Amino acid sequence: MRTTRTIMIFSDIERERALLNSLINTFGKRPHTLWQSIDEGVADVVVMSLSNPSLEQIRQAQKLAKVVVFFVSEEDSRQLSGQPFLLSKQSRARDFLALIERLEGWFGDEEAEAAEAVVRPVKEPSVPHYSANDDRTALAG
Repeated sequence: MRTTRTIMIFSDIERERALLNSLINTFGKRPHTLWQSIDEGVADVVVMSLSNPSLEQIRQAQKLAKVVVFFVSEEDSRQLSGQPFLLSKQSRARDFLALIERLEGWFGDEEAEAAEAVVRPVKEPSVPHYSANDDRTALAG
């Protein structure tokens, strides 16, 4: 069973929102996690695309999500180099996939999926069960 994770996009630019939504829709179906974009509520991740975001805008994003990803220009990426999750505006699809993989590692989605897949021993039924096509039914009766 896949874990569903949500992403909310903060951007003043419609083109950026469309691009990020397209990336989520195209690459969001992963082996262990299904990523979906949402417009309101509380998300697992907020992707914040603002030039020089104010501290208040960052705090608002932190209240709405567990993780904030900064979608930044080259200039802003130097200023935010200490942030664990950055995505350059000049990035390609493979950079977005790498970010998604890092987020899945941060959330522990792969480990949770592996823990659910533990093989449990099958208990033998106490009463014999014969199928309709099994010759043993005639012998047992």
